[in-house]
Amino acid sequence: MKQSKSPQQKKALFYHKDHHLLAEYPHSFARTWPRKKARANRKYRRQVRQILAESARQDERKDHSAVSIRSLPVRRDPVRKWGPPLSMREWVTSRLENRLRRTAWNYFKQPYDRNRQQARFVGFLQEITAGHSGYSRQLARCMNALLDPPEPVEPMRSVGGLWNSSQAQLWLSAFLSDEPEWEGHLRHWIRRLLL
Repeated sequence: MKQSKSPQQKKALFYHKDHHLLAEYPHSFARTWPRKKARANRKYRRQVRQILAESARQDERKDHSAVSIRSLPVRRDPVRKWGPPLSMREWVTSRLENRLRRTAWNYFKQPYDRNRQQARFVGFLQEITAGHSGYSRQLARCMNALLDPPEPVEPMRSVGGLWNSSQAQLWLSAFLSDEPEWEGHLRHWIRRLLL
């Protein structure tokens, strides 16, 4: 008799077995992929038939010394998929990482407003300092560059490809002047991830 799975087991199995296709229209992929392969195979077979028919016509001629099959080989058109499918675990992780990056950018793109952004940014910092993924390390490097810039900040330099450094550094310094205990928390989190 088949044993039923717990919700945790079902979710672990879902993350392990299911995949997310990177196709533009993933549901139509199952229908269009065989058509794409069949079209390439038809073209290949048609070219081979044309060469064989051309050589048969040359055989019917009286001049057998002029018989030659075309020397150029017939190649099948490559049919490839655009990138491997991501496992559901990788897909969910990448979506969460993109959400964190966009959320940080939504804070840094405007001047700091204590009344409107202070409490929400504290929640955001609690969220990112709880993570331990590879993307958390990238965020830690970016936050480290904002806290301790290696050189004088240039006006339009980006930090790790995520944010405009001068604007983000001004924003973060204004936030840390209101919430000084978060500077110690951030530095401890950065040291823990980068060392």
